[in-house]
Amino acid sequence: MVPLSTSWVISPRTGTIAKLMPNYEKKRFDIEVITGMPETEVNAATLGTVQDGNMVYSLDGKIYRTPIKTISR
Repeated sequence: MVPLSTSWVISPRTGTIAKLMPNYEKKRFDIEVITGMPETEVNAATLGTVQDGNMVYSLDGKIYRTPIKTISR
């Protein structure tokens, strides 16, 4: 299960982002909230798991892309 969001930035001012952490045992992602992240990490978090009509996520260095319309039935 992959949580969907257009951005994982919570507060750019404080460098607070939500980060997806793989939970292999439960076959899902857990969400960790981290504060004080550098600007490069905050900028990277602006790309959520919803991009151009696709669900996009990275797992073990590989990027997966699935059209939203195929999973929202």
